[in-house]
Amino acid sequence: MRQVESAQLVWDALAEAGPKGLSREQLVLKTGLTRHQVVHAFAYIKDALMDHYEQPLIYDNVQNVYSLPPKWREAGDYIDYRIHGILVMVRRVELVADASEKKWGDKKTIADVQRRVRHLREDLEALSVATS
Repeated sequence: MRQVESAQLVWDALAEAGPKGLSREQLVLKTGLTRHQVVHAFAYIKDALMDHYEQPLIYDNVQNVYSLPPKWREAGDYIDYRIHGILVMVRRVELVADASEKKWGDKKTIADVQRRVRHLREDLEALSVATS
């Protein structure tokens, strides 16, 4: 089965499930796809179907379910959750840049990296607050 067909099966199952969503295991049972096919279907859903249907796909990490949310609040919560994960990574990159400056001095390249990473962190922090 092609990825686009698998993605459509997963999408249709999620649309039918409504706001309560489905776990990956439930999607395997409902669609008859393998776990691998479901994983690859999500890539196509994220790359194409969300835009095509003008509908976000979210993941609830507490209930471990994927859903097509009917309200902005749920999508906003998911965006905020993802931004927080990215912020953790950016803060760690910022620590590496700061440690590099301490070890090798204030080189132009290091200062440029520090400045850009700091701006990235600040922008993500502002975005995080905006979605809350």
